[in-house]
Amino acid sequence: MNTLNKFGLIDSLLTILNTNQDDDIKIIITKYLLNHIYEISDLNIFDVAAECETNRTTIRRFCSTIGINSFKNLKSNMLPMEFYSHGYNADDFLNHIRSELSLLLLDVNDCVGEYIEEFTQSIYKAKKTIFYTSDIYSSSCLGFQKEMIFSNKLVRIISHSYEDNPLVSAPKQGVIPSAL
Repeated sequence: MNTLNKFGLIDSLLTILNTNQDDDIKIIITKYLLNHIYEISDLNIFDVAAECETNRTTIRRFCSTIGINSFKNLKSNMLPMEFYSHGYNADDFLNHIRSELSLLLLDVNDCVGEYIEEFTQSIYKAKKTIFYTSDIYSSSCLGFQKEMIFSNKLVRIISHSYEDNPLVSAPKQGVIPSAL
């Protein structure tokens, strides 16, 4: 799995979801996993096979298809995603997000405040700026790219979607490499 993209498993599942027919066993398994993402720690290969009306061999083959060698490893790759589910109700959610963002900004400033100035100056001085990003962050980078246009700075974005892009193999002189 691509280490540049910490949500590579979700990307793989979404690719299956978006590119297969509803009766394809891969999409049946994918839908089941995505619909039960918060119960993944309680699932076992027998239950998933039964719920998807298939067998354990097909589940193992599915795991292999997405670059994971076992159902156990699939579960361990999905378990960290439970971290993102807190079950907040609508009334608490806005306050929680505001509080978390405030803490995040303080942490960012404490951890990387000095590097932001250096990074900003590097972008400003660079003849060519290319951001290498995973698909999950590409929309944020595209927003940044648009903002930079109004600052008279052309920034290029390369993500998994553009892996055949000649910029990937272009000489890196005067380029600010950035992995997001």
